Amino acid sequence: MIVNGKEVPSRKPYITEEINNYAIEFIEKHANAPEDERKPFCVYLSHRPGHPPYQSPKGISGMYAKEDLSRVLPQHADSMWYGKTRGNVFQGVMMGSYHNQYRGYCETLTAMDRDIVTLLDKIDQMGLRDNTLVVYMGDNGMQWGTHDRHGIREPYEESARLPMIVRAPWLIKDTGAQRRQLTLNIDIAPTLMEVAGVPVPKEMDGQSFLPLLKDGANTGRKSFLMEFWRYYPENTPGYVGVRTDRYKYIEFERGRAPWLFDLQNDPKEMRNLYNTAAGQEILPQLTKMLSELRR
Repeated sequence: MIVNGKEVPSRKPYITEEINNYAIEFIEKHANAPEDERKPFCVYLSHRPGHPPYQSPKGISGMYAKEDLSRVLPQHADSMWYGKTRGNVFQGVMMGSYHNQYRGYCETLTAMDRDIVTLLDKIDQMGLRDNTLVVYMGDNGMQWGTHDRHGIREPYEESARLPMIVRAPWLIKDTGAQRRQLTLNIDIAPTLMEVAGVPVPKEMDGQSFLPLLKDGANTGRKSFLMEFWRYYPENTPGYVGVRTDRYKYIEFERGRAPWLFDLQNDPKEMRNLYNTAAGQEILPQLTKMLSELRR
């Protein structure tokens, strides 16, 4: 590990536990400081293990080895060959059984969940629960065979939608509720700044979702821009698109006709409306919205 610019020996055999402990020590240092020296703190904790080669620690490694995946993964995701063909070869599943890759992936997430619980328990034990806002999120969704794809780069909902949970019982009155409004990862910084009472710079692209946390009836974004740039060695074509609370419209740089999905009536994105009468009716509105967002 590199800590404050210096290389230090690892203290734990598993990196999630290692950086989790550094985060806890940082919080304890601030929480236990003399009252006249106490200051607000901000911790950004980024866990890594949910990536190949999907290694998990002792006690968790192998816990899903005998789990039946026949009702979890799509039927066409063959255990031995799926993921090595049809453009999926660079997606990190070149070695071993596809089913075992998935089992290992789930084990890394279980290990991460365990350490996040440890962190939250420490926050509670230090008496910080009612003065701390915790945001849990992922940087992408993951396709395991859905739409005959593996990975994180396609604009399907499985890849584009991110997990995000906010814990702040002192702020959120209907704890445990789900918000349906559109929110982006670029909205986190403005939200934290508003909670802290700090002015949000005008040049920031994001917008605070604090009003949504306080009251789920408040309105959020009407739409947002989706973008992907193709890069070597991945062969997923670049694209731009617009996502509203109901529709998704995507234009690809090459090789594919545009997508237009009605997510309200077709949440699994199985029917492309682009060349249909219903699609052509809504298309002008979406292309105008996309042009405005790109500008």
